[in-house]
Amino acid sequence: MFNMVTNKASSLLVRCCDHSRLKCLFNRKLIKNFHIGVIGVPFWYGQSKLGTNQGPDVLRSHGLINKLSELENRSVIDFGNIKLNTLDSINIDRSLKQEINPNVLNLQQACLKTSRLVKNLIQNDFIPLMLGGDHSMAIGSVLGSFQAISETKQELSVIWIDAHADANTVQSSNSGNLHGMPVSFLVTQNLPTSSNGSPLDRMQPFLNAKNFVYIGLRDVEIQEYRLLKSYNICYYSMGDIDKLGINEVIARAFDAVDPLGKNKLHVSFDVDSVDKLFIPSTGTPVLGGLTIREVFTIAENIWRTKRMVSLDVVEFNPLIGNPNEVDCSANNIIDIILMFFGKSRLGYFPIENE
Repeated sequence: MFNMVTNKASSLLVRCCDHSRLKCLFNRKLIKNFHIGVIGVPFWYGQSKLGTNQGPDVLRSHGLINKLSELENRSVIDFGNIKLNTLDSINIDRSLKQEINPNVLNLQQACLKTSRLVKNLIQNDFIPLMLGGDHSMAIGSVLGSFQAISETKQELSVIWIDAHADANTVQSSNSGNLHGMPVSFLVTQNLPTSSNGSPLDRMQPFLNAKNFVYIGLRDVEIQEYRLLKSYNICYYSMGDIDKLGINEVIARAFDAVDPLGKNKLHVSFDVDSVDKLFIPSTGTPVLGGLTIREVFTIAENIWRTKRMVSLDVVEFNPLIGNPNEVDCSANNIIDIILMFFGKSRLGYFPIENE
């Protein structure tokens, strides 16, 4: 079923990830059985709170890889964490370093690495599971998914599960935090202004707004709300979920971004979409979020489409909260990830005729 990963792909993964066993993994006997490729993206420069960079390793230490491996017909390769550069190691003109927010430069480097990895994994029959890090890393994962799917002449739809719209621009943001801007770097109608010759020139939007939907919004800034309305971006707030029910919201979300049921799906899941009662260890919690049952339902329905090609899990910060809260957060996040990859609330059952 699986094609052998090319030498070029193997070399790329070895350069970008911290994983001493990568080279030995790329042979036909191993690759043909593998479905899920786990990549840590410990990028935290999109906001001011240290800790999201530790999220990938804390999820691993709580048993994520072993639990994924227990899924029926779902084998796993953990490719480790992407190697991130610091500003001093980025080779650009010194004047640009003085003019541009250094976090933007770091983000550009991280997203280019992430996009290449995601594209390679999808092209070699993996479903990439990208562990953040803050939500700005999704620029790279969505780009990689978009490039891989576009080369097969198919369309990609993005399901963005989040308490926040993340649609500020460099100009509109009050905080300047990049994790509140990734959608402005993705959706085509919302073009950010970039400096001439800046690395931002390589981060122009590419995704049509008709292929983008939010689920779980409940903390949207006025500039973001105007943008959503102006560009007719589909969204379902927590108020919509309360009024319609989660199953109806999911059905409408699918109809909005994929009415023919043919598009591939990239899911970007921000853990702050879930109520802080269940996931307290995140940097920007908002009361009144999704319950565990609701997010399980979302995950199950997405998996049943058999069209999810990539998944982000972002904004888990294990430095926030006491040990019990961190454990609660990590364990609930892992349970949610398992649902996205085929676990049902009845147990582990493969989809019929899979």
